Amino acid sequence: MPCLQASQLGYRFDDGDWLFEQLTFSLQQPRTALVGRNGAGKSVLAELLAGLRLPGSGQLNIQTQVELFRQLPSQRDYQQTLAEYLGLATQLQALEHIEAGSCDTYWFEQLQDRWQLRQQLQQQLKLLGLPQDPYFPCAQLSGGQLARLGLWRSFDRRAGLLILDEPSNHLDYPGRQWLQQQILSYHGHILLISHDVALLGLAQEFWQLNRRGLTRFRGSYESFSEQQHQQQQALQRQLEDNRKQQHQLAIQRQKNREKAQQRAAAGNQLRRCGSQPKVLLDGKKNRAENAGQHRRKQQQAQQQRLLLQQHHLQQQQAATHTQTVKGSPVLLPANGNRAGLQLIITDGQLAPAATQTINLTLKQHSRLLLQGDNGSGKSTLLRIIAGRQSLASGELRCNSPVYYLDQQLHMFASPLPALQLLQHYCPQLSPTTGHTLLATIGLTGHQAQTAVMQLSGGEKVKLAMLIAAQQPHSPLLLLDEPDNHLDLFSRQQLAAALRHYPGAFILVSHDKTIIDECDINQTFCLNTYNQYGH
Repeated sequence: MPCLQASQLGYRFDDGDWLFEQLTFSLQQPRTALVGRNGAGKSVLAELLAGLRLPGSGQLNIQTQVELFRQLPSQRDYQQTLAEYLGLATQLQALEHIEAGSCDTYWFEQLQDRWQLRQQLQQQLKLLGLPQDPYFPCAQLSGGQLARLGLWRSFDRRAGLLILDEPSNHLDYPGRQWLQQQILSYHGHILLISHDVALLGLAQEFWQLNRRGLTRFRGSYESFSEQQHQQQQALQRQLEDNRKQQHQLAIQRQKNREKAQQRAAAGNQLRRCGSQPKVLLDGKKNRAENAGQHRRKQQQAQQQRLLLQQHHLQQQQAATHTQTVKGSPVLLPANGNRAGLQLIITDGQLAPAATQTINLTLKQHSRLLLQGDNGSGKSTLLRIIAGRQSLASGELRCNSPVYYLDQQLHMFASPLPALQLLQHYCPQLSPTTGHTLLATIGLTGHQAQTAVMQLSGGEKVKLAMLIAAQQPHSPLLLLDEPDNHLDLFSRQQLAAALRHYPGAFILVSHDKTIIDECDINQTFCLNTYNQYGH
């Protein structure tokens, strides 16, 4: 019996608009991938399956424990220590009390004979490349370190169904290799939500989610991609044939108009010369008008049919193209760029115990790739440049406005609707212009009025880039893994936007597509132990 079954499942927004509905499926394969464009509802469906949301319609039958790894940590996660995050704080506290001489049975009950807990935890943290102090605050971990910690916690719970929502986000190359091994060796079922091609290659079945429903494909990622490609080609051929028919119809209509005008002119000439009786000419005119009206009705009906077919094919094309989005975040050239040096860091250190001194210069058209393993201090350096933190030592001078997009998209932890947030950061925009711009990134109708905190990760990134594009001066962009939440097509669009950006930017990314396509002209690599000195 499948561990999960859904019948006529649906979810709708508070305004009554359905995100998806009438989804019927069952989970049987050990590794299944859930794919779809940004905003299709993949994360919402994951939360429904995990019991964190209630469906608007349908039924769910789940026969096993469900564990969900979410792509964005909660605020509570940042407020915990490593031990609290892993649910081991009480057991460690019990061990400390017993070691200090306590004979209270409460502490022995809490410890549950895990006498090697501290050593085992420290060993596991070392293997994960994390600080080995169980009381180290999660807020001081990098995004990649916290992701790896959360993934280990999720795998260690050994749930019958493990849902992984964009698990490779923030992970460096070793982290992604580790993740692949964990997935392959997992004994339960895994539902994988990802745009990472390497991870998708591990799946045995694919669920494609879009407004038309959920479609299942059995087989490898290569066969799934080929099937998608063939389907898109077939739809494209049908669209081209439709356009040809519309063009031929327009030509025929023009010919018919010209013939009608010629016949009318000939009839008028005969009337003027009086060579034929008026009754005969009137009869010919009426018959010609009736025949012309009949042809026009037929042509109008054919044109309407072709337009409806075109609309249906375009909807199919958009719905079935896994890596396509409605619009893309395009950065437009801005006026007033500052020439000369944009950023200078001299003898900078990220922490007192850092092993690396940073000397860095950015000019007007610098495109810097900031590299380093998880925990090396990439996000810390970006926060320092953005003015959120200070260097431990050294000097920093920034001669440009700064636009900072952090890993966790904190600027979008807001109840404001997307349109209001856009106008907040870009007060020069009218509501009409704002609606038009939001539509270019796929936020139309109710989505423009949706609280930004409820948007998908990909939608938030696109909104962030749209805001950057509307700044009066091209700011220094600080982009901390912006590709994490984007599908493959959107990543290509982001790379193209960065390639044409007139200002300078610093990019943190582990995505080779982004790195290769946005014309990087500088690289700076941080050492692994810049922050903690261990």
